[in-house]
Amino acid sequence: MSSDVTVFFDVYTKWEFKFIQHIMTSDPLRILDLGGNCGMTAKYFASFYPESKVVVVEPDPKNYKILRLNTAHLPNVFAEHGSVGIESNMTFAAVQHNKAGHWGTGVVPSGVVSESVVPILTIPFIMAKFSWQSLDYVKIDIEGSERGMCSQLLKGDSGWLHKLVGCLSIELHDRKAPQERQQQTKTCYAAFQRHHLRFTGKFGELDTWCKQP
Repeated sequence: MSSDVTVFFDVYTKWEFKFIQHIMTSDPLRILDLGGNCGMTAKYFASFYPESKVVVVEPDPKNYKILRLNTAHLPNVFAEHGSVGIESNMTFAAVQHNKAGHWGTGVVPSGVVSESVVPILTIPFIMAKFSWQSLDYVKIDIEGSERGMCSQLLKGDSGWLHKLVGCLSIELHDRKAPQERQQQTKTCYAAFQRHHLRFTGKFGELDTWCKQP
């Protein structure tokens, strides 16, 4: 089964993101989809929340092309080709595939031998580009780069997180040794709690935190 079919199944058969309407007090208007794959999640967000603006970021060039095709008819979806990053001194990242195929695409620093190179996009940059002063819902599925993001947040690099007024879902990619898994989870929990987010639950593969009132 291709990764595109699996994503479709997760989003539209398992209704992986239906939980949002139960945990948020109002429909999200500013949605950031980090790790968009073929665009099924962005399409779901745009269809179920027609008043929203959905910005979706995808580094893999083949996935990005399909994402554009899948969302071209949706005026409230804005696709960005790049990799989400938190290090201001990194301008580009190289896309590297693993055994999982395009669904398992990861990002490594520029200079590593790879099929393609894409720009690093920080969340503050994306927010400024679309004139967003706040974020309602953020989905983070960036194939392992979550660890670096959590570490930076824990060190005090809050950047955009204090502008999150709704919820955040993150896939921690815990296919690792138990000790590393536990440390990664601890780092993320500590970072989010520091910024007044409350753990709401695990929905499918997504750990979800919401801003405390």
